[in-house]
Amino acid sequence: MNALSSLGRPQSLQPRLVIGTSHTQAHGQLFCGYAFELLNKEGAVLAYGHSYPKILKGDHTKAVLPAIIHAMGLLNEPQNIVVVTQLEYQISALNQRSLGPANTNYKRSSGKGYLADYLALRQLDEALAKSGHKITARYPRSLDEVACYDRLTASAHESAIAAADFTSNAG
Repeated sequence: MNALSSLGRPQSLQPRLVIGTSHTQAHGQLFCGYAFELLNKEGAVLAYGHSYPKILKGDHTKAVLPAIIHAMGLLNEPQNIVVVTQLEYQISALNQRSLGPANTNYKRSSGKGYLADYLALRQLDEALAKSGHKITARYPRSLDEVACYDRLTASAHESAIAAADFTSNAG
């Protein structure tokens, strides 16, 4: 049975995307990883994903945007996705994105130079435009969300270590 709005369109499931991120240092570089669970409103897991075997470089904040793009690709229909993370910087940036694509050409507010994550932000904006998804972000609100976030952060750390190990063994 489909839930219908008063306009006769299917209502959004408004899935929650809980993202855990972590990083490790190896060979003078930072490697980061992510793990996510896409949950329905009852808390059932719709999808799970992680960054390995991708090699992501940088601190843990650099893994959030690729995780969102990865998860959005698993949804067949446009959704209003609530991103759940404990990274204040990313919550703020994602909520600004919910207002629409950046009109600043991904430049710093000072006008000097590009934002540190401008390539990933551009990819996110392109993925949002193509998919029709909308995103907002917030901190975990329940003990279940905090436990999920902590579990995913541990998994993300394993992905970051695996990426660092893979790089050192390939070189």
